[in-house]
Amino acid sequence: GGGRQILIQRGAKEYPRLAGSVFWLALSFNVLAGGVLAALSPMIAREYGNPVYVNMLLLIALSMPLATPGSVLSAKLWTDLRAGPYAMIQMGSALVRYGGAVALAKLGFGPMSWSWPLVGLAVWEALAYLVVTRDFSWLKKPDTSLWWEMIRTSKWVMLLALALAM
Repeated sequence: GGGRQILIQRGAKEYPRLAGSVFWLALSFNVLAGGVLAALSPMIAREYGNPVYVNMLLLIALSMPLATPGSVLSAKLWTDLRAGPYAMIQMGSALVRYGGAVALAKLGFGPMSWSWPLVGLAVWEALAYLVVTRDFSWLKKPDTSLWWEMIRTSKWVMLLALALAM
């Protein structure tokens, strides 16, 4: 929902005040998007005549909410101007995603080789960013009164994400 961009734009001074609200708003969007994808997966699989798509799309749907902590915590590194750790984690992310896809394909996972690494990537990034930042944004109470302003501020980012997904 553009929360990561809001945190980066507002900077390190605003991060502590906004992080909890951004986390819970982003998680809400990601659960909703994952739920829609999961609900549509049988119809998509039927349309394309391949039942494997159901499991692939369910894994992708699962990866969406799991990616929320990593997304918010990566903004923490940006606001703290810690490019070195960010770059190292992103190198690990590339290895998990693309190396995982190649390894799983080699092991015979077929099309599922594209979906499983997304779950692994979400878990890797959440844990790596948590270790580096030691920030527990999800424990911060969300100020839901900020949500509408955040949505208004990030509407173009959300529309761009939707257009790219379509």
